[in-house]
Amino acid sequence: SPPPPSPPPPSPPAPPAPPATFPIACSTLRNRPGRKCNSKTIRGDESTPSILTVLSCEGKDGCNSVKFKCREPSRCFVRCSRGKPACNSLEVTKGIEVLCEPRQACNSVSYLGGGRAKLGPLGGGDNDNEPSGGGGGGGG
Repeated sequence: SPPPPSPPPPSPPAPPAPPATFPIACSTLRNRPGRKCNSKTIRGDESTPSILTVLSCEGKDGCNSVKFKCREPSRCFVRCSRGKPACNSLEVTKGIEVLCEPRQACNSVSYLGGGRAKLGPLGGGDNDNEPSGGGGGGGG
């Protein structure tokens, strides 16, 4: 009779994978994924409870009058960028971190149920002055 199959060799332990993220894109910029999110309620972690949900608001009013709700706020994150403001009257579940790039990207960000939201940028520091001077041109 044939010999019994030999057990497979032990595999080396896999390196820990970085937490997967589920991006939600809200953007008013051209050639960027997503579209403007206006007067929307977005539920962050209901369909993806095990990964980090990132609400990305880009361009002016990318997220306007948006509520972002998460059962587990530590698994949700908001990033407002490339607009002044990119996030306008945004309400998030208490505990969700909101990153503003630059600071002026956030206007009227608060917690659902009241209270002022804690805003980034992470790693603090108000030195977001760019070395090259010169302001932006006038908008239309």
